[in-house]
Amino acid sequence: MHTLTALLMSIATANATDTAPPADSTQLIKELQDQVQRLKEQVDALTAQSDDNWLTQQRADEIRGLVQDVLADADTRASLLESGAVAGYDKGFFVGSSDGNFLLKVAGQMQVRFVYNHQDNPPPPPFVIGDVDDNRYGFEIRRAKLFLSGNIVDPSWEYQFEIEADRSTGTVVTGEFVYIQKDLGNGWKIRAGQFKPPYLREEFVSSRRLMLVERSLLNSQFTAGISQGVWLSYEADQWRAYATFNDGNNTRSAPWNAQDTEYALTGRAEWLAAGPDWKAVDDYDGWRNSETSVLLGAGVDYQNDEYGTGVPPIIPNNAEVNNLGVTFDATLKLSGFSIAGEFIYRNLEINGTPGALDQLGFLIQGGFFLAEDLETVARYEWGDLDNPTIDDLSIVTVGINKYYSGHNLKWQNDIGYSFEPVSSSWAQTSAGWRTDAPGEDGQIVIRSQLQLLF
Repeated sequence: MHTLTALLMSIATANATDTAPPADSTQLIKELQDQVQRLKEQVDALTAQSDDNWLTQQRADEIRGLVQDVLADADTRASLLESGAVAGYDKGFFVGSSDGNFLLKVAGQMQVRFVYNHQDNPPPPPFVIGDVDDNRYGFEIRRAKLFLSGNIVDPSWEYQFEIEADRSTGTVVTGEFVYIQKDLGNGWKIRAGQFKPPYLREEFVSSRRLMLVERSLLNSQFTAGISQGVWLSYEADQWRAYATFNDGNNTRSAPWNAQDTEYALTGRAEWLAAGPDWKAVDDYDGWRNSETSVLLGAGVDYQNDEYGTGVPPIIPNNAEVNNLGVTFDATLKLSGFSIAGEFIYRNLEINGTPGALDQLGFLIQGGFFLAEDLETVARYEWGDLDNPTIDDLSIVTVGINKYYSGHNLKWQNDIGYSFEPVSSSWAQTSAGWRTDAPGEDGQIVIRSQLQLLF
């Protein structure tokens, strides 16, 4: 429309300044008619061009809706600012005060798993008569967890509250980490609550960041599990250490008066011999284009059990046990490749029984990236419980992982084979392994799992 106005003004000015009319009036009329016609054609062209740019009703409605959404978002942000709160997403959803003294982070984990198990002549469960299927398979929700964490009063008072669904019953139970923690400054922290005593490296790596579908059976036998107590830690640039006084191995959610352990002490130290920071060794995977990392670790776990808490066949009933465990581990991560090893020793002294049990175990595992998001993995684990009635553990597992968004969204697949019979002391259905009949080796476990973190 501005162009049209300018054109009209230009023509009017030209006509006004041209004061010498033609001698012939007929010629004047003819020139005026031609000029009017040209003007009409230009006006029609400009009008058509202008019409093309007018908003349709549909476009107007769309823009009106967009404006309303923007205004609503602005109102929400203004409300948050007026109340002194901030919210957003940073590796999890969060809401907090603008001064940072109060913060709540919300995150979650889901693992949907398929398991296939093959045994030769599996033994029937207790009180069951008849044959048992050699092949068992099915789906399960292996882990479904909700994590609440943050700080309160000021950033030095931290907390974590975790709840999860029991995979067998579906009921909601207290998770692995429920604690209050105080940052004392200069790398020192102290916490009280429920946690994993810092002992085995494989247990220390979160289930969200495992290289294979599940932890080893070796870890299940020797782990300190989940306990309650107090925890003191120190972290520097290249080394860190933890010390805990707790209720004992696998005393998760136990009340104070439970008859389980007199006392337990667990500690672990780690040295980051190479690598950019501690986050680089949070998992086992040697991601492509990552810096070389080397982690060396050691742990010790000691507990004095209550009388009468023995678990046959390893520990007789009505026996007080002194349990001392030691572990050493090393992890090497390169660009596209990684390898890790772990050695475990445990000494069990059983009151009323001569001698002691000297139990051993080791594992080695690693991965190689075939592509940016495709990794082959393998693990071998061996264990000896120093009991002639219990077969040694000897299992090899190989697999392949597809990463869609790192650990946040990944599809893991592996297959395991046992060279020895899997006794009841080693078997873990949560990992897909059943108890073998005596002399029946060659158990096969195939697992496929999809994990989502948010």
